[in-house]
Amino acid sequence: MFTKNDLISYLSDLETLEQNMYTIYLSTSEQVDDPKIKKIFLDLANIEQHHKELVDQLRTIIIKESITED
Repeated sequence: MFTKNDLISYLSDLETLEQNMYTIYLSTSEQVDDPKIKKIFLDLANIEQHHKELVDQLRTIIIKESITED
């Protein structure tokens, strides 16, 4: 079972992963000439950015709950 600290750490790692995927997709989109493929990579980058924001929101909620419970 996860402790809150474990969960916060896990979500921080997950946020880093989402950021790395965003960077990879964005970089790849800049190296592609085909407009359809470029759009796919840009769409994937946007999805990863959204994932990162969701993970950050989850981590913020858990941190707030941890502070108010102490």
